[in-house]
Amino acid sequence: MQQFDVVVVGGSISGTLAAISAAERGLSVVLLERKKIPGEKVFCAEGISQSSYHYFFEKNPRWISTEINQVSLFSPSGRGVRIETPGAGYILERRVMERDLWVIAAEKGAELRCGVRVLDIGEWDGEGREVVTSDGKVWGRIVVGADGIESLTGRKTGLVRGLYPGEYHATLQYFAYHPSIEEDTAELHAGPFAPGGYGWVFPKGKGYGWVGIGVDTAKKSGNLRDLLKEFIRKRFGNIKIIFISGGGVPTTPLRKRTTDGVILVGDAGRFAIPVSGGGISHALYTGKLAGEVASEVLEKGPATAKRLSIFDKRWKREWGKEEKWYFIAKKIYMRMKDEDFEILYDVVKKLFEGKKIREFHPFEAVERILKASPHLLKLGKKLLGGYHGI
Repeated sequence: MQQFDVVVVGGSISGTLAAISAAERGLSVVLLERKKIPGEKVFCAEGISQSSYHYFFEKNPRWISTEINQVSLFSPSGRGVRIETPGAGYILERRVMERDLWVIAAEKGAELRCGVRVLDIGEWDGEGREVVTSDGKVWGRIVVGADGIESLTGRKTGLVRGLYPGEYHATLQYFAYHPSIEEDTAELHAGPFAPGGYGWVFPKGKGYGWVGIGVDTAKKSGNLRDLLKEFIRKRFGNIKIIFISGGGVPTTPLRKRTTDGVILVGDAGRFAIPVSGGGISHALYTGKLAGEVASEVLEKGPATAKRLSIFDKRWKREWGKEEKWYFIAKKIYMRMKDEDFEILYDVVKKLFEGKKIREFHPFEAVERILKASPHLLKLGKKLLGGYHGI
């Protein structure tokens, strides 16, 4: 049985960043991915803020489909407001990005194994854990679980249980063509077609883009495909569908993401923005952090739960208040009715229409919105003052 310093389960962006981060620090790493081809399937709408992207990477035209310079927000009645946001974000080309990251991981020294399913994670033996796969067994001093929202790594090691309705959003989207999809404009839509969530149009260029909905599973009524069709009828009438994608997005954080010999990253560790479901930036951050922590911990001895807890502490130091703030925002969002969104639309239009927003600070923006409306203030007073008051 081969032994490694780090066994990474799951080869999407969080797992690949963990492998790169650990390997470039001199650790022996094996990356296990059940898909035969990296980036074979994409389950998200591929959006990321430019600031988050450039925290990790130089600009790579191969990885970017479009640059977002405007955001259009739509109320349930269909009223729209356009906000100029120069340099706000990118819509990625994740298939290319993930495959390129695999090449980088290999160049850093990680061993890559595609088409390998992980079947079981063994008990902590005081030094590491055995990982049972469809291609035999390996052993790692640390196992990094990057295996998605239904993480086998998390379930087998007691860090996560199954998700209940309300703890995640169900998503469905089409990669589609319509001439009205603007290349530099992201659209966000509130309405009955996305209870507890929203609809989106994220452009990929030349009239193509992701058209989808995310629905809170505690409020979902009806078939997702029917709800998406309702959104499409309202926004487009008809579109040319190329292919379909969907899945689940965690919207409820975990208290901890580590135990003896295990670190969970990305969706496996429920690292996503609770109110929006956005998870790419958190996947990149936690993957990189896992490699850094693995290197530091293994220099001192076995990767016990106590030693690995520095991963949780660093996450909370950097993002903990923001995560808690967004979770409160999610619970408030869940209580909002269509008439609340119409009031929200009026306030946003008054505050932001026709203005260029070069840097978006969500806490300050929410504070301005709430203070501008007594009705919204009553709903969201817990968010006043941003996350500094949490």
